Amino acid sequence: MSKKPSARLAAAGFKGWDGTDPFEDHAGPYFFRKTDAGEVICAFEAGPQHCNGGGFLHGGSLMTFADFSLFAIGSDILHGPAVTVSFNAEFTASTGPGEVIL
Repeated sequence: MSKKPSARLAAAGFKGWDGTDPFEDHAGPYFFRKTDAGEVICAFEAGPQHCNGGGFLHGGSLMTFADFSLFAIGSDILHGPAVTVSFNAEFTASTGPGEVIL
């Protein structure tokens, strides 16, 4: 899977992580950028491969993206690798393919 963002995400300054994570390579691709204020923002473009049988973005896909986001933020703050120990979520709305998820 390409770690290069689409033209839409690249124009907004997003880039792929240079490291290796076979699961996220399979589940993503996910991207990030750092703002001038130092905040890390993560994004991906939802495609059919991220959706469930009903055509909505799969909760597991969102959780994987959230885990990537926690890694990106934590690694930036810690100046090195980070892993997620625990987190939970409640889904309050749905979306589908073609949307940029931040």
